[in-house]
Amino acid sequence: VRGFSGYACEVLTAHYGSFLSLLKAAAREWKKKTGSGKKIIVDPKPDQFHLYKGAYLIKPNENEASVITKIDNVTEETINDIGTQLIEKSNANILISRGKNGVSLFELNGNITHLPVLSTQKAYEVTGAGDTAVATIAVSVAIGANLKEAAMLANYAAGIKVSKIGTVAVSNAELQNTINQLL
Repeated sequence: VRGFSGYACEVLTAHYGSFLSLLKAAAREWKKKTGSGKKIIVDPKPDQFHLYKGAYLIKPNENEASVITKIDNVTEETINDIGTQLIEKSNANILISRGKNGVSLFELNGNITHLPVLSTQKAYEVTGAGDTAVATIAVSVAIGANLKEAAMLANYAAGIKVSKIGTVAVSNAELQNTINQLL
């Protein structure tokens, strides 16, 4: 979200392994930006996790978090260990998207927040839900939300996204209506 970089927030996604050369160039830029005061938010791939050390927030999904930590069975009993290991490996805040189990936020300050799925709608398709969450977090943080607030908004937005078929955007009005329904 380059337009928001002036607001001290950038997003880096690493979805496709074929973009490794682009990723290496991004890693060079990364070293420059981590000292710039900008908040870097990453949607990682497990085999590239080491590249994101020092990001502001890394948002793996449950499967990616399992691969990175080598903890095969992600449960309510193991999720805190997974989050703690990810923080230790990355020195970054961690938000794990957990599908029907919501999201789990692990902050560098030691706070842990587990948020259930916050949607009144049935899930149809998960394609794009992670991207929706990352974009929502980036915009939320850029305009001054703390991580817990940003995670809550991202959870709402992802819940709306999965109720739609295809890769489609969540509108501001849809997000506001969902929040009003749930509050």
